[in-house]
Amino acid sequence: MYLIRLYIGADNETHRVDEAYLDTIRRWADWVFGSYTLIRGEGHWVDNARPVTEDCVVIEVVSTKQISDVYKAVEAFRQDLGQESILVVQYAVVVWGAEATANV
Repeated sequence: MYLIRLYIGADNETHRVDEAYLDTIRRWADWVFGSYTLIRGEGHWVDNARPVTEDCVVIEVVSTKQISDVYKAVEAFRQDLGQESILVVQYAVVVWGAEATANV
């Protein structure tokens, strides 16, 4: 099993995640993963020596999906959102306790 984490930036013009943008992300994550955690955050970086802040969304999911399948879905979604990039991180994990039957 894997923990897959996606970092998705805000709308490129407003640097904000409004409800419509968030609903688009939720619909996509519902379709790709079904079960996931959505975390709203704030990203910071420097652009031409000027600090910039924008809203962001982090999606976390424990899944048996192969990362190559996730990349295909993320690439299409990245283009739909008009994002320059979406960071995808994958960690191997072990789930302890109740039967781990994640088929997402």
